[in-house]
Amino acid sequence: MAGTRLASALGVDALLDGEGWSGWVGPDLRADAALGDGLQSGRRMTMTERGLRMRQRLPRNHQPDDSCGRPFVLFDLDGTLIRPGSSVQRAHMGAMADAVRAATGLPILDFTYQRGHLSYAGVDLAGCTDAGTIRVMLRRHRVSDRDIDGLLPTIVASMPGHLGPLEAGGPGDLLPGVRVMLARLQEAGIALGMCTGNAAPVARWKMSRTNLADLLIDGGFGDRAVDRDDIVVAASDAVAGGCRCGVLIGDTVKDITAAHRAGLRAVGVTTGPATVSDLLAAGADAVLDGLADGFGRVAALLAPVGRAARVPA
Repeated sequence: MAGTRLASALGVDALLDGEGWSGWVGPDLRADAALGDGLQSGRRMTMTERGLRMRQRLPRNHQPDDSCGRPFVLFDLDGTLIRPGSSVQRAHMGAMADAVRAATGLPILDFTYQRGHLSYAGVDLAGCTDAGTIRVMLRRHRVSDRDIDGLLPTIVASMPGHLGPLEAGGPGDLLPGVRVMLARLQEAGIALGMCTGNAAPVARWKMSRTNLADLLIDGGFGDRAVDRDDIVVAASDAVAGGCRCGVLIGDTVKDITAAHRAGLRAVGVTTGPATVSDLLAAGADAVLDGLADGFGRVAALLAPVGRAARVPA
């Protein structure tokens, strides 16, 4: 059973008494119950740890559904798994620019990469989907929304043809700890999926280029969706059949807010454009510097926190 494997991996007490995931609690939650003064093991918690503690009891409007079976984790790609400005991200955006030029003949500008931020003609694209980014590009060139609606399917469909070959990407394309984190979650019985603004063929091309295709196969994508909320719902449906007993990990404020509106817990990472303060202000249930040491925090959030946890004597 997935719960038993994850509980063993975390070193927590499993109480799988016919309620699946509803009966076990991680050590961090037990520590909070005993140490309400914000101290643990004789040291004061960091700002990130305080943010996690403050959000261990979620507002009702994004209370996860703990009644379903196998838990899951959804991952954003760029800025979360893939290093901002990496060769695969630049190949993706170059393919998008080429596809727009081919369909319209417009003098498309270069994308700008700076400190985790991606922009086009001064417009910050943090959290944008591929469909949304193409709309931004065309609007900057005064193309009407009606014409954009007609052009968008052709542009998105032609993007894969402008990508490079499926050879291995550069050594710096993935952020530290990514493959280890994914493999540990999978070994613990957690379902994994993508939740990305990338068009589906582009996302799968990136997974092949970064040697993650064996770990991340399905999910929600940004082929047509402009709204992140729609992508999160699609990812949950694809990976867990609509179940909401999961966690989304992303690097933008939009990832956090979309996860909560879909009823999922949200973990922010500061490997993209958002700061710790940005992510906590958006309501992140935990904030990590990256995925290298994040397994315990992410797995603990798969335990229910919306009702009192039962801890063995």
